[in-house]
Amino acid sequence: MKLRNLVLFSTLVLSPALVAQEVTVRIDADFSGGRGTNFLDYWSDATSGSVWITYDTSVTPLLKEGNNFRYEGAIKSMRFELYEFGTGEVMDIGVPTEVVADNSTTGNQFYTYRFIQEFNGQDEEFMNVVSRVLYSSETSVGYMSVIASEYPALDLFPLPLFADYSAFPVWNTYETESNYLNVVIDHNQTFESLSFRIQRISYLAPEIADADGDGVADDVDSCPMSLTDETVSFSGFDSSVTNYVRDNGCTIMDTYAACTANASVEETSSRFGAFQPRLSGPSYCETQVSYQLVDEGIIDYTEARMLRDTLYMSYRSSSR
Repeated sequence: MKLRNLVLFSTLVLSPALVAQEVTVRIDADFSGGRGTNFLDYWSDATSGSVWITYDTSVTPLLKEGNNFRYEGAIKSMRFELYEFGTGEVMDIGVPTEVVADNSTTGNQFYTYRFIQEFNGQDEEFMNVVSRVLYSSETSVGYMSVIASEYPALDLFPLPLFADYSAFPVWNTYETESNYLNVVIDHNQTFESLSFRIQRISYLAPEIADADGDGVADDVDSCPMSLTDETVSFSGFDSSVTNYVRDNGCTIMDTYAACTANASVEETSSRFGAFQPRLSGPSYCETQVSYQLVDEGIIDYTEARMLRDTLYMSYRSSSR
């Protein structure tokens, strides 16, 4: 079973700020150093880390001037993991590494700040991008900040962090050693600051409720309990045609099953149903399915012929 409309699905994932209220960015990076209260306990075994930041892209910016911006309340959550060399296990750094923003009790900011620094004998402008969540309760107080740096004048950190500033900023996605990343966590005066070289920035596809696992969300799925065999079969006869999922969430086998169900209902509802002869071959509805699938671009002519041949074979070889 495969979702046939894969090109459209990929486009949606690659344009997150345009199609979703919430987007999650993942940053993977190589560990390069740091400092902190517990730093000596884990630094020699650390090799890399990952950060997940979920933004609400519907938030209106407080400041938006070119590629300078400031958002309040745009961060929904942040999570950080540090990995052990050799094993890849998540390491305990002695402070909470996940923050879920509750804007009634916490503050959060997503913003850029720029500074001037001398480079090769002349002043150059550099940019830091900060995602920061503050938290405070009766038992804990602190913050988590993820700071990504863009230094276009330096060969070490040359890549622009964002691809588009026209709406909610869209991160550039890439897989290459590039910009600098700093994760800072302060929890009840236990302070940890870790530095990384960014290896990969990616957007994560949003999780959807999909009870039958066909790749179509339940709220738009016309067949919430799909027949999900890998290939289309009729009464045990395998057509070898992939059981593709249509845009409405129905598989090819669901479509044929609907024909059978409709035929049964029509026969039962007719006052002459008991006296009508039984069909010895496929119904008109069943014979039209393959043509409809070709018209929709789900299958090609060869696959359509394989479906029809197997369908007729199943009727000839069994009492349906």
